[in-house]
Amino acid sequence: SINELIMPMVRYDYNYNPFDSTDSFVFESSVYFGNISIFNLYREFMDQINLERVFIFAVKNNYSRIIDAFLNTIITNSFQLTKNFIKETLKASVMRKNDNLFNKLINKFKKINSTILDDLVFDFEMLNSACMNQNNEAIKIIFESSKDEFDDNDLSSVFIKAISMGSFEICRYFIEQKINLDFQQLFSNNCIFDSIEYKMLELLFGILPYNYGQKLTGLLIDKEIIRNKKENIKFLLKN
Repeated sequence: SINELIMPMVRYDYNYNPFDSTDSFVFESSVYFGNISIFNLYREFMDQINLERVFIFAVKNNYSRIIDAFLNTIITNSFQLTKNFIKETLKASVMRKNDNLFNKLINKFKKINSTILDDLVFDFEMLNSACMNQNNEAIKIIFESSKDEFDDNDLSSVFIKAISMGSFEICRYFIEQKINLDFQQLFSNNCIFDSIEYKMLELLFGILPYNYGQKLTGLLIDKEIIRNKKENIKFLLKN
């Protein structure tokens, strides 16, 4: 059975407490398979620190049954919810390719403690990860709660990444927030414009200074002719 498979891995014996072992005991192994029954075998031996590690590991791997067990029972009844734990958990959640888990965690944490997210500060690594995974809702929460933590270089870097990934909504959001873009940095890697679509092109020309608009036209016109992107060609010739 799966229980028989995992027990030798974690050196568990019903006759002793894992904490008494001189060997390190990695409780994350109890959720390697996302199996709630295996997790429950080890639950009673876990302290706050190990519960935090196990939950963050489950979030990173999107083990939904383990996550639900924590959110519905453990975190609610026998767990000290700290800002650092929330920060690390949310950081793990934005590594997913959608923002469903991030939103689920945010809503649950607020339900448990309506003020726990107040004054929570996130770092550039988390903003960058959210951008790479196109987690639009996460980006908004991270930026709006921690905007003073990001300098122009950080935000320009994320904006450039969003362009290269064709993330129109992310780019539009940052433009609406009136971030200060480093246009020299924006044009330091011209490859980001190679597969640009019309609506992104239109969005960029709305913020580019005249000289950079002309530079972008020069960079793209031949490429767009080769790609036969008629809408883009027409737009570039007008601007």
